[in-house]
Amino acid sequence: MASTPAQRDLADISDAEAQDLISSKLQALKTGTARLGLVASTNNQDEAQELLQAGIAAIKGRRKDAKAHEFVVPLTITQHLRPSQIDAIFTLVEAHAAACPGEDVDTSRVMLAIIAPDSTLVYYQISKGMVKPIN
Repeated sequence: MASTPAQRDLADISDAEAQDLISSKLQALKTGTARLGLVASTNNQDEAQELLQAGIAAIKGRRKDAKAHEFVVPLTITQHLRPSQIDAIFTLVEAHAAACPGEDVDTSRVMLAIIAPDSTLVYYQISKGMVKPIN
């Protein structure tokens, strides 16, 4: 069974293939033909465009035992997000989920992965709206 590019394991690609993949994804983002990342939305289009220009990206993945995909937004400690930008991230996640009807995507929360210059990595889970604490 041949694998599609979306199903291909990226661990085995060469540096040249990785560079080609990155270049093609960046070109798709610039031309507006990408399905991941910036998805055409009706709300917060200016904020979404600003996130793209600032280099904000999202990684979609699924935990080992989870059924739904989640999004992780990598940031440096010097990057700051305004509330309107966080709202735009949720809008883009919801637009992506709507564009991929066959996938179960958790649109209620996004994980921020914030890295410091000393390689310290902190994860913050942000939710849309008010969420009652578990404890």
